[in-house]
Order: sequence, then C-alpha cells, then structure tokens
Amino acid sequence: MLQTLAQHFQTRFSGVETPIQLFRQKKIADAIEAGLPSRKNENWHYTPLSSISSLTPNKTYADVNVSKSEIEKLRMGEVRLFAFVNGRFRQELSDSVSESGVRVTSLATMLMTRFDFIQDWVSSIHTTQKYNNDVFANLNSAYLEEGLVIEVEANIKAKPIQILNFITDGDVAIFTKVFVRLAPSADASILETHVGTGFNSVATYGQIAKNASLSYIRFGSSASIRIDEGHFELQRDAKLATTNLVLSPILNRHVLNIILKESGAEVTASGLSLLDHKQVSDNQINIEHIAPNCMSRQLYKSVLTGQSKSIFAGRIFIPKGSVGTDADQLNKNLILSRQAEADVKPQLEVHADDVKATHGAAIGRFDPEELFYLQSRGIPKDEALTLLANAFIDDVLNGISDHKVKSSIRAEFLNIFLSFQVEGLHGA
Repeated sequence: MLQTLAQHFQTRFSGVETPIQLFRQKKIADAIEAGLPSRKNENWHYTPLSSISSLTPNKTYADVNVSKSEIEKLRMGEVRLFAFVNGRFRQELSDSVSESGVRVTSLATMLMTRFDFIQDWVSSIHTTQKYNNDVFANLNSAYLEEGLVIEVEANIKAKPIQILNFITDGDVAIFTKVFVRLAPSADASILETHVGTGFNSVATYGQIAKNASLSYIRFGSSASIRIDEGHFELQRDAKLATTNLVLSPILNRHVLNIILKESGAEVTASGLSLLDHKQVSDNQINIEHIAPNCMSRQLYKSVLTGQSKSIFAGRIFIPKGSVGTDADQLNKNLILSRQAEADVKPQLEVHADDVKATHGAAIGRFDPEELFYLQSRGIPKDEALTLLANAFIDDVLNGISDHKVKSSIRAEFLNIFLSFQVEGLHGA
C-alpha cells in the first residue's frame, strides 16, 4: 500500500518546489521512513493489519458525476451540508457558505491564500514524536490538498454543519483535513458522515477558545477502511463533546488527542461500534489534563458478533500541578458470538494530588434470561431485542442533541443489530 501511494504522490505532486510542495515532500518522506505498522508496535499490537497491508489503491481521488438529488438523500437533519465526492470538495453540491459570523472555506483556497496558517497548525501536531512517526498522519499531511476550514467568530452560534464524505469508487484512497477554530463564546455542531467503500483518511484539528463549545460527531456506516485522527485544544471553560459512531466497517481506527490547556475546560469523548464478520473498530484515546480543575469523560461501547474485534486504548494523563482534575473512563463490550473479541487497555498516569481519576471496563455476553423475561410479559422477540439494545446504546446516543440525527442513527443501528446472529437467541 505504502509503495503504491508513494508512486501516486510523485505523479500527482511533481513540479515546482513551492513551500506547499516542500511541505508535502517532507511528509511523504516521513511516511516512508516510518513504514507500515506491525504487531511489534504497541499502539497496533491488537489491530489486525491484513486489510491495510493488502490494499493497492489505483488512484487518489476520482472525479465522477453525482447529482444534487443523490447528495440530498444523505442529508441528516436541518444542517448546512458540504459535500466531498471521492475526496474532492464539490461546491456545486454543497450549501451556500454565507452565514454571518461563520466562515467555511475550502482547504484548496486556504492553501493559496493562507498556507502559513495551515502549515503552522499541522506542524504543531507533528512536533511530538508519537505523531511524527505515525505513517498515516504523515500520509494525510503529504496529500495536503482537500478539506475544509471552519471559523466561528466570538459570541456566534453557528447553524449545524454536515460534512459528507461520499465515495463511489472502492479502488480510491482519499485524504482530507478539517480545521475548526472557535473564537471566545462561540458555539458549533459538526456532523461528519461517511458513505461508500475504499480507503479514507480524515484528520481533524480543533482550537476551542474561552467559553466556546463544540460538538463533533463522526458517523460511518459502510464497508470501508477508515483511519481518523482528531486533535483538539481547549482553553479556559471551553467545552467539547466528540462521538465516533461506527457501523459495519472493514476497519475503523480512531485516534483522538485532546489537550485541556486551561482551567475549567471540559470534554466528553464517546463512541459506539457495531461489528460483524471480521470487522474491526479501534479507538485510541488520549486526554491530557495540562491545567487544573478540568473534567473529562470517556465512554466507549461495542456490540460484536461473528469474528469481529474491538480495541480500546484510553489514556488519561494528569501532570504535577493539575489539582482538582475530575476524569472518568469507561469501556463496555457486548459479545454475541464465541469468536468475537474485545481488547481493552486503560491507562491512568496521575502525577498530582487532590484529583479524581477512575476507569472501568466490562466484557459480557447477551443474557438470554433478560430476553425471556420480556417475552414472558407478552413482548415479541424483535421488540424485546430492540428494548435491550436501546438500553445498551442510549447513554452514547443521548449525547447527540439533534433529535433527527439521533433518530436516524438509532434506526440504522437497530436495523443492523436485529439482523445479527445472536448465539442462543436466533438458532446460531
């Protein structure tokens, strides 16, 4: 895969050595030096790599005709929709960018007008050893071309935004970036949706200023290989709620890095995965309480059947001096077949006194007695299963404030769940 993408890179970005081109060349060189991960890498130890190593995408990005009506079918709720098709931003398929106090700019435009701004933001992440040696983070930056920059001015509440990634070609590998900057007391809600197959890499960068609030939801419901990375910095009394929802991927790896830089900052990070066959969901979460009196909550859940696999590695870092920290982490996995597997790696690094830091994990099977009890009260089997499934997923989905979006995601989840072969319940 890496060799193929390096060849595509040389074809696509050969030419005059502009500052942008030099930046891209540095990142493709870093990606080649890092190489594809192996099981010897601790961060990839539990993650099956065959689906990645066998990839040979024959193109990066692909132009195709898509109608506005096709895009409209994928709209979720009352949102301003911005569409990417096979990795290309399509202005003609997107809503108007006009909104007072809110700027939504294509990354291609920003690279022509404010490249230094983008370069400094990306480079600030890659200065750490962990991300500088990450092959996929470097590949995403090497293909620095497509994406969005969302900026909300002070005291402005933006209309909800949907970023649609629609892939029609399974042989394509796409790389996009989303930059979000909220000024003091701004408020924004962003829904990032993924439809289609292929390889999809999305990097998100967020800067949340004093008293600002951001909700960021990722939702993917197709058999794709998707590797996400998210980097967020929160200033005084800022709030972030981020949710990763994954239905039936080939592989989804979600890397989330959150820095609570000033006191009073709060973050809720959650996720829900529904997996069958040999599907894989991998959540790698890192929250750093750099400032005192900050709060963080992590809640990640998986429902697994077939030979599927979930991985959760959650880290909470509390350095010396971060007194008054309140941090909680919880991972729960519902296993519906004997061959499904859940791997959990909680990490607490506490170097300060007067803090509250807890973590928990649970891996269990579906209890047929609960189903029997509901059926004995006259509730049909499918309705009883729906009640039990809702009880498991509610505390994740209830964090979604838009009721139309929540209802749509819940319906899709339950539709797939009821098709599962639950051992002991459906004759499996």
